[in-house]
Amino acid sequence: MISQIIAGDAPIEPGAAIQFERALGVDAAIWLGMESDYRLHLEREAEKRRSTELGEWAARFPVRELVKRGAIPKPNSVEESVQRLLEFFGVGSAQAWETRQMRVAYRHSPSFQSDRHAMATWLRLGEIEAERMARADYNESDFKRALAQIRTLTANPTDETLQEASRLCCGAGVALTFTKPLPKVRISGAARWLTPRKPAIHLSARHRSDDHLWFSLFHEAAHVILHSKKAAYIHETDGETTPDDAEADEWAADFLIPAQDWRRFVAAGAFNPESARRFADEQRNGEERGRALASEVLGNPANAVAWCANKLAEFGEELRAGEFVMPGSITAAVDVRAGDSVRAEFASLGAVSVRFV
Repeated sequence: MISQIIAGDAPIEPGAAIQFERALGVDAAIWLGMESDYRLHLEREAEKRRSTELGEWAARFPVRELVKRGAIPKPNSVEESVQRLLEFFGVGSAQAWETRQMRVAYRHSPSFQSDRHAMATWLRLGEIEAERMARADYNESDFKRALAQIRTLTANPTDETLQEASRLCCGAGVALTFTKPLPKVRISGAARWLTPRKPAIHLSARHRSDDHLWFSLFHEAAHVILHSKKAAYIHETDGETTPDDAEADEWAADFLIPAQDWRRFVAAGAFNPESARRFADEQRNGEERGRALASEVLGNPANAVAWCANKLAEFGEELRAGEFVMPGSITAAVDVRAGDSVRAEFASLGAVSVRFV
């Protein structure tokens, strides 16, 4: 026991202090006071080490940029920087922050280049904005309809359409946020589920161009529709492509410019400004004019065919093999003119397009 006390591995307990008093003639209170001073010294040294480590932790984050954006008050010391960051991330300690980060299944390319702490800060800015948005629970059908409407906005000035795009997404339960990029962050967009019913899409507009912005939106939308709710999908514009990213790219490309339309344009072989503008006009002429359910035709299109057969029978007529029956339109008729393109999508059956010349 004495050797452990001398080595500092064991404390001087009151019983040991009394024994020292008897053996050495030094009052037990003095021994206990020495023990208290020693333990206080150890705690202060540990506190210095923790402060140094926390200061190094806080220095990894873009604190000045957060102050500039009004996300946190300006700290006057390292300790305040640590406290402001913990409040910003909604955690009680730096260790809690590390634990939370480890729980997130980030999906990104192997060549991911963004700084981890700056990326987490950018995502948190988007998360805070998303949490302020009042929105219903996610509905995939509503989200696809919202995306179809947003597609018609892509030819308009971006500044005028971003707010409308966010409103449409919110109506489908998806928070769409636009957060300026941070230093050391090369992310163009991200998609993740904040709760099992609340997905969010964060865009940075890093390249400040309409084509990158809109493609990023539809790319991240694909992650929401196609992929796991348990992962956070981070998209770097200069990174390698993961299988999920490749699928999201294909989905976004086909949604913005249907593959069959693109193949037709390429097959025509007319690669000049006039044909490119004409093709762009065709794609821009993509306003949704009608949407309905087949059940709106007498409950089921088959009921309409049965009605037709029964009505013909009243006149001594009948449906014959090989005849083509149109059970009725489920949407209103649409006026068209030369140059218009029309695309009809039939749930799981596919789609058909036609251009009027």
